[in-house]
Amino acid sequence: MIGEPRAISQDEAGRPCPYCRFALKPGAAAIACPTCHAPHHGDCWDDNGGCALVGCASGPNHVGAGKPPAGKGALPTPVQPAAAAPPPPVPGAATAVAPAPRGRRWLLLGVVLLAVAAIGAATGAFALRGGDGDGENAGGGSSQPPAAADGIASTPTVQDPTPTVKTVPAGDEPDPQSGRGGASNGGSTDADRRRQITRILLAHHRALVRGDFRRAWALTSARYRAKKLREAGGYPEWASNQRTVQRYISPESLRVTIRSFDARSGVATIRVAGMGWSAPSSPCRTFEGITWAKLDGGNWRYEPGYSISDKRRAMWEPRGAELLGAGCV
Repeated sequence: MIGEPRAISQDEAGRPCPYCRFALKPGAAAIACPTCHAPHHGDCWDDNGGCALVGCASGPNHVGAGKPPAGKGALPTPVQPAAAAPPPPVPGAATAVAPAPRGRRWLLLGVVLLAVAAIGAATGAFALRGGDGDGENAGGGSSQPPAAADGIASTPTVQDPTPTVKTVPAGDEPDPQSGRGGASNGGSTDADRRRQITRILLAHHRALVRGDFRRAWALTSARYRAKKLREAGGYPEWASNQRTVQRYISPESLRVTIRSFDARSGVATIRVAGMGWSAPSSPCRTFEGITWAKLDGGNWRYEPGYSISDKRRAMWEPRGAELLGAGCV
């Protein structure tokens, strides 16, 4: 079934899109589900291949969902998953008497259930840990998702739009997911750390210049992204702000000097110099000053802004004139 294109009504304005969870704006173009009538952003309908509400007959896992193959958003032919491999043998089972076929099925089911329970427990422990233990209060490690639209379906958590990078990019830019081409353990000397941080900041600002905001986002620290996702505009607002920098910044001569490095928190306070700035109404011709980088899982990530933690704010808010780009924008 094909979704119905129409404009968001005043009654629907402010509801979250079932797919991306960002609010629907009055008068904006949308696609209404032909089955449950839930409004979606047009791009979200296309990306999901149909209705995003769980159990809806127009969802991507049902026949006829999404748009027809002739246009944008056509659904690919579903690929049948490969049969799951049998679980490994239980240690010591070689000497045991083989059970009857019915008993073997129950034994295998028990092994699978135990494995699922172990994975779920590990995931829950990681999610509840919160923060990064560096003593800087970043205001919590999670955010509450918006309410579901009229209680139609349960609401998923806000998703981090960090892209999945499966190949090593050309040149000296690091892979945001694996760290290949970038830091591996943060470096053992200031020279190592400076070189690795320089590569991350250069890759981040190059991505901004070419408009690849999702890659630039992926090269920021996890707690920086979490903070931005908790703010009202989330990722779209962050990307919109980067467009004000995109056309004026020239990062190719970027240089980094490490002012201090806290091994416990993994935070380096750095000074950036050498970037050009060409905004016509700006008093600046270079974009430079103090900013920060942070180790995330052994890989350096850019962490701009003094408001990331109470500790950093107390130290650097009174010294705002020293920060990166101060007075330029």
